[in-house]
Formats: sequence, C-alpha cells, structure tokens
Amino acid sequence: MNCRYCGQLIIGDSVKTLAYWNQTTDICHAECKAIGERTEAFDCQTIDADCNDCKHFQRGNLIQNWLSDMADGKATKRLVNMGIFNGMCQRFNTPAKAFPKMSTGRSCFEHRRNIPRVVA
Repeated sequence: MNCRYCGQLIIGDSVKTLAYWNQTTDICHAECKAIGERTEAFDCQTIDADCNDCKHFQRGNLIQNWLSDMADGKATKRLVNMGIFNGMCQRFNTPAKAFPKMSTGRSCFEHRRNIPRVVA
C-alpha cells in the first residue's frame, strides 16, 4: 500500500489517518501524518473557498442550528451542524457569514494560514 500523503510505498509500520471531508480511514507513514493532514485540510478549505477559512474574515458570534425533536413524548433539541459565524469581511468592509466545511466558492478567497507541504 502507498502512503495517502507522499504516495511512496509503505514498508513496515503504518498509521491510520482520516480523510478531511468524509472522514474515511486510510494509511500513511507516521512521519507524514501531521503535515499530510494539515496539507489536506488546507487544500480542501481552499477548494471550498468559504469565508470561514479566509484571512480577511473577522469572526463575530456563532449561530448554532438546533432542531427540535419529539422522542418518547419528550421535546429534545439536537445540534444540526456546527453553525454559522456572523462577521466582517475586512477586505471589502462588509458584513459576511461563514459556513464551516461548506463550499461557497468565493473568488476573493485567500486562506488564513500558510503551512508546510508534504513533498513526495
């Protein structure tokens, strides 16, 4: 099997890792795991191009999405997703909303972090 991150053949021990979007398991070299996971998250967030990961977005309050359920005759609430951040786009000086792990494809997106890359 090959390492998920560097693509090289794994000889000997491997470690488990999780894919960023769908959390499926895979394997990699132990030395590739930390940088590989950060690189994959960075790449996926860049593809999503949402304000949540943009360097120009200043976060405000978090609006959590709750859904009411009736279970066994009792009203309960459960969190539907992480929520939405209200905030400000400092690039355009306008109010903005950020949706974690959501693709909005904004052309003005610039990632908030610089990270080291896995080099094959």
